[in-house]
Amino acid sequence: MTDIEYVGQEDVYCPTTETDESVFIAQGALTFNCTEIALPATPDESFVCCLSSMNALHYDQWKDTDAVETLTRFLDAVMEEFIEEAEGVQFMERAVRFAKRHRAIGIGVLGWHSYLQSKMIPFDSMDAMQENEKIFRTIKERSYEASEQLADEFGEPEVLEGYGRRNATTMSVAPTKSSSVILGQVSPSIEPLKSNYFVRDGAKLKSTQKNRFLEAILKERGEDERDTWDSIGRKDGSVQHLECLSDEEKDVFKTFSEIPQMAVVNQAAQRQDHIDQSQSVNVSINPDEVSVREMNKLYIEAWEKGVKSLYYQHSVNAAQQFSQDILDCKACES
Repeated sequence: MTDIEYVGQEDVYCPTTETDESVFIAQGALTFNCTEIALPATPDESFVCCLSSMNALHYDQWKDTDAVETLTRFLDAVMEEFIEEAEGVQFMERAVRFAKRHRAIGIGVLGWHSYLQSKMIPFDSMDAMQENEKIFRTIKERSYEASEQLADEFGEPEVLEGYGRRNATTMSVAPTKSSSVILGQVSPSIEPLKSNYFVRDGAKLKSTQKNRFLEAILKERGEDERDTWDSIGRKDGSVQHLECLSDEEKDVFKTFSEIPQMAVVNQAAQRQDHIDQSQSVNVSINPDEVSVREMNKLYIEAWEKGVKSLYYQHSVNAAQQFSQDILDCKACES
């Protein structure tokens, strides 16, 4: 090397905002926000929503308490704090106006698949559909009741005058990828687990994660050995090859790509009846095994069933060769 010539600095991102579509372009890629928010934006208002999640894994512990009502009050208080702190701040006028007029909040869940596995319920089953209905109906009814009480105590916002509620919306299901790790290493949001055994690559630490419910069963049977977990790792987190598990147990511990994706769509459609906003719903499809026609049919089915939005379509790793019919769904057969 003889010399170094400075040629300037290149921006890490060069975003261009498409204000009419609520998207932006970064390095040539069209980028959207998460798809759980379904609120209006106008030239005078920029939508604001305050989100949090109930831990579905512990549903049995909070279902007979005032946890949902308390969270509703907490989120409304956070909205009030935002209004007070942002009032008069330059460029925040549109957001403050929306917050005052709508007071939109969004309660979702995390740990849904963990909850099912803790009860040995396959994701693709009628029992799962029944639990899905029960949990989201509970959150809707109690959050609405809390919002009505808040309206009695503190008044209604402008857009809800005469409706008897404090919040324009109370439910919205966010992805919760980070929150699910912090709150007990549970499954993210409403999404099935991608693997039963994987390495979590954090900002400062890499750690090996095992499915705790699967681990408990393997311990009972004397199969909680390095060789067993290595074999699961070689199958990209799948347990379908383990002879020590029954067919029912293999169903319970199917990974995201092994679950018929119509089951994901059907659950999303069922819970949408109880969600006044929307959901960030992901699907997992191997494009090498599923035709474009089948993919298109899945998305049309989601639309026809009333699913407001879909988020990511995950592909399948080369090691994952589990054959599936994405339009099959055991929960639909009866």
